[in-house]
Amino acid sequence: MTGVITRLIAVTLLATSAPAVAQSASLDDLVRVSSGRAGALYLRPHADFRSYRKVRLQPSEIAFDKDWARDFNRSTRSLRNRVSDQDARRAIEEWQPRVDRIFADAFTRNALAPVAEAGPDVLMIRPVIINVRVTAPERPASGRVRTFAREAGSATLVLEARDSLTRQLVGVAVENRVVRSYHGP
Repeated sequence: MTGVITRLIAVTLLATSAPAVAQSASLDDLVRVSSGRAGALYLRPHADFRSYRKVRLQPSEIAFDKDWARDFNRSTRSLRNRVSDQDARRAIEEWQPRVDRIFADAFTRNALAPVAEAGPDVLMIRPVIINVRVTAPERPASGRVRTFAREAGSATLVLEARDSLTRQLVGVAVENRVVRSYHGP
């Protein structure tokens, strides 16, 4: 999922300029523009992304759907298969460095070198993954256990783009996805 969204931001934001005519204003004076690559794309009017050649990645943020653990626990019969708040926190702590690495690698593959310092040609990107719902989380079990599900889960990815010097919000991409399969880290 993140590879698709990273290419979306790299290609859609950086290869174009924002349209002069607003379709509908929202999100801190950003304008929603049509995009075949994102569920929703908001850009600052008249913004020109072509000058950005580098990205400064902010640490990712990850959040489970507010009611995910409660809903999951209602659907399981065994008490030992329930998901705790500690399990969710542990998963977020484990996923965050992986997500950060995935985005850094994806931007590098798209010829946008990640940098640590702000600059006139640096776009600051903050990836936020919210509303995470895991259909069948791995749970400790004795013996061999297999779980089958139609989908691995779902999440919403929000990529926030800011000018690294002024910190002005210049673009936001939002993509909701249902993941059909998961092949492990």
